[in-house]
Amino acid sequence: MITDKNFKDVISGIMIIGLFILAAIILKPVAIAIIFGVLLAYILYPVYRWLLTKINSENISALIICLGLLIIIILATSLILSSLVKQAMNLYLA
Repeated sequence: MITDKNFKDVISGIMIIGLFILAAIILKPVAIAIIFGVLLAYILYPVYRWLLTKINSENISALIICLGLLIIIILATSLILSSLVKQAMNLYLA
């Protein structure tokens, strides 16, 4: 026999499951970026703490970390693009 309390519990459970499914659908396109950001923050936090002990300024430590990461990303991108252009030229000339 279904009581009013059991019915409310079932409806609440269905709504919670539905909200989780909806959240997963909404977050699916950006999940890789979120995971990458969390992983990057986890990796760089010890470097930030070490810089903070040397510099004693949170803003400058964060700026150095951001600039270093930006330089690494630019260098990696330029190396990949350079290799891609060389391969495209070899394909075009072949």
